[in-house]
Amino acid sequence: MVAGGGSSPFLQQQSIIQALFCLLFLNIQYPRNLDVFLKLFKVGTMKFIPNPFAWIIDDYKSETVECPFRFMVNGFDGLFLKNTGQFILFFLILGIIHVISMMLISMEGSVSRMAKKVKENLGLNLAFKILIASSLVLLLSLVLQLAHADWNSTFKIISRMFCFVLLAAFLIILAIDLIVYHRMKIEPSKKLLQRMMKKYEILFEGFIASRKKPAKPFLVVVVLRRIFSIVFLVVLYDYPIFQSLTQGFLTLVYLVLLIVTKPYAVKEE
Repeated sequence: MVAGGGSSPFLQQQSIIQALFCLLFLNIQYPRNLDVFLKLFKVGTMKFIPNPFAWIIDDYKSETVECPFRFMVNGFDGLFLKNTGQFILFFLILGIIHVISMMLISMEGSVSRMAKKVKENLGLNLAFKILIASSLVLLLSLVLQLAHADWNSTFKIISRMFCFVLLAAFLIILAIDLIVYHRMKIEPSKKLLQRMMKKYEILFEGFIASRKKPAKPFLVVVVLRRIFSIVFLVVLYDYPIFQSLTQGFLTLVYLVLLIVTKPYAVKEE
């Protein structure tokens, strides 16, 4: 919960892994054993999945954008698509699976039932969960690229355009979450409220809800906390004391909100 991933075990694990890995980007000198331990969490960047842009860009290895030292030595580049191409490939595959599943649902029998399960578990629902769970790496790559105005090649321009698309996607998610919550909160009909909660279930998954009261839009808090955390991590890189203090402050504010609002459906969380 402190990592801000949500109540789903998958979201929690991915979020915790990325949160621990991001500690490497604090501009401080770690003891060697701690540094080695934190580097184990590089798996959270999902670079074991191939980056498709390495196949289609001729000068892929030479294409680079400057980024702070601790980001560079820990496998990051200032070029957004070099850090996140594997996620884009994964989202594309999940999108194709979703479309094929929708086509097969119209068939009868076991094929339709299986297609429905695949659509619910491996389609756009999973893509959305990975987007939120991996938002630390995605947002970090976004901020690193936008921090340097480098338009020297077509690949860099395309990479910057992807940054704006991702930023717009997160803003749209936040807006939809707040709008849907407001509509559900003022909805007088219990039946319509239940229908809306079912339709937008993925936005409120794991948060407390009842037949009369919708779940809180705590996903907004999770995403905003991550955005501010990443911005401060990059912008304050040359001021390590303030860089560390802001991370601690954001975590403290998040903990207070967790204690006060108690948004999660499982009491232990």
